[in-house]
Amino acid sequence: MLFSGLFIKPTPRSLGSFLFADIKKDSLLQNTTEPRIIFVGGSNLSFGLNSYEIRDSLKLNPVNTAINVSLGLKYMLQNTLPYLKKGDTVVLAPEYEVYYEDYNVASEELLRTIFDAAPGKIKYLSSGQCIRLLQYVPKFSLTKFDPSEYWGFKESDIYSVNSFNNFGDVQAHWTLPDRPYKPSGLEGDFNTNVISKLKEFEQAATNAGACVYLTFPCMDLASYNISKEKVLQVEEKLRMNNFKLLGNAGKYILPEDMMFNTKYHLNKKGVQYRTKLLIEDFKTARNQNG
Repeated sequence: MLFSGLFIKPTPRSLGSFLFADIKKDSLLQNTTEPRIIFVGGSNLSFGLNSYEIRDSLKLNPVNTAINVSLGLKYMLQNTLPYLKKGDTVVLAPEYEVYYEDYNVASEELLRTIFDAAPGKIKYLSSGQCIRLLQYVPKFSLTKFDPSEYWGFKESDIYSVNSFNNFGDVQAHWTLPDRPYKPSGLEGDFNTNVISKLKEFEQAATNAGACVYLTFPCMDLASYNISKEKVLQVEEKLRMNNFKLLGNAGKYILPEDMMFNTKYHLNKKGVQYRTKLLIEDFKTARNQNG
């Protein structure tokens, strides 16, 4: 019963999940015309960009591939690489957590993506990830036999497949009041393997004719103060390894009134401000790099 649930079709509730945006975002990667600017990261991007402003200011067609950091950096990079074309610009903005966790991270959200939203993408996972995903199988499988997955549920107002606009940004929360959350810090030791994997992606993207930049997620000031040393360590490591950077970590630390419901999710005011910063930093970097 537990393993048969893996192969039952997605439930009506899960079909409305934000994880099914993976299908829409692949379509954007496949069909958006050149010149393109492709954003890769977690929900700091999905809840943190106004791609209309980016398109109009930079004269590039944005593709916001971001869904959630729980999918892991490996999945994000591996899923982007096959779609890259000559002339593409890629902007990576991973959450700070990815620098302090296993590159081959596994999560319930990743399992749901692989078995419900995008079954063919199991090829992007390592054997270690597949083994670690087994712990989430019982809970996931049992949902297929839960009546509440089929009747009487309500789609999330912000974490829905329908929350994303035509560029891949979440705008469903722009008219909603901010929601309380608890600032939090970063845990663990810096994982140098993440830097190596980012370098490998940068080289593969360059071979495909694309240009790669890294930038920093927005974070609220209270969370930054808890983990200031770890945040600055990320910036230091990126600079030491000669990545093309947009701005600096401190520039993207924002006040509480720009945050929506987590230390990385911005409200409309925050989105507009972060987008303005990113446009300015990109123009500066583009001029410097020709």
